[in-house]
Amino acid sequence: MLIKNEVELKNVLGGVQQSISWSTIEPFVKQAELKFIVDEIGREFYDQLSTTPTPNAKEAQLLEYLTIASGYYALGIGLPQLIATFGDMGVSFVDKAQVTPLTKWAYSEILSSSIKAADDAMESAMAFLDNNSEDFSTWNGSPERAHAKSLFLSSASDLTLFFPPVKESRRLYKRIRGYISKVEEYQLKPLLGKDFMDYLKSSTDSEKQEKLELLSIIKHYLANKSFAEAIPFLNLSDDFKLMMSSDSVIAESFINTAGLDQTRREELRLSCEEAAQNYLKKTKDFLIDNASNTVFPTFYASAFYAILPKTKSSFTKNDPSKPYVIF
Repeated sequence: MLIKNEVELKNVLGGVQQSISWSTIEPFVKQAELKFIVDEIGREFYDQLSTTPTPNAKEAQLLEYLTIASGYYALGIGLPQLIATFGDMGVSFVDKAQVTPLTKWAYSEILSSSIKAADDAMESAMAFLDNNSEDFSTWNGSPERAHAKSLFLSSASDLTLFFPPVKESRRLYKRIRGYISKVEEYQLKPLLGKDFMDYLKSSTDSEKQEKLELLSIIKHYLANKSFAEAIPFLNLSDDFKLMMSSDSVIAESFINTAGLDQTRREELRLSCEEAAQNYLKKTKDFLIDNASNTVFPTFYASAFYAILPKTKSSFTKNDPSKPYVIF
């Protein structure tokens, strides 16, 4: 495991003022790393990081992010059981005569803040890997990295650039990812073709201005269209936070944590859909204006370019010198 004892766990969490047995917390750390870290970076790379005796500078920085994620995910997973006593007589809570029990809103706040801290650390770890992939050969050649990079919007940080309300929430990104994949498959691929999409996702011509501009338009389209499709099914608060079931406890005491009502949800859906359609039109217009034998030549020679409408507007520009109507 990345966290190997209670001392390392305390160094990650901070504020642990009481003694805690490693045998008590170890199962939660193991669950956290298997569920949230191995699933993201792959078993081979995880085992390599776990057994490296002397990490180099890049590995040490990555491990710093990952151990923070591990510790706070473990706290989130273990919290329900850590406040209770399990035994042959059943399940009971800590004796009130000895320890003041945790209030329900404080419990919910600790749980929510722990998951957020873990998500933030995990997003930082994935961003660090993305920016330094050449320094981690095992990760660079792994199926997990191929999966992570298979979409135009491959991380919460990337999605936030084109849809700021995400606020780099990894939990929200993972809920949206399936919709991004769906929009790519059923909306973009019929328009662009697989070969051109693969070219746009590749590092080829990564510095060309036309490619950068088109990618920006496409990512804006994907972000808005994906949210338009996902919003009816997301449990979002007014500040665009993806709420957990425990947040209903806080909502009893704090009004602003209530979820979005149906009217506001529909307003957001329509707004995102309108923006998506605008960016889709911009995508087509950009390709019509720029594709040629030298710019996007493969797409220009394809059947996908051939079926694009070559007129961007059906309206004739007003010309005062020609006072008549053309039918």
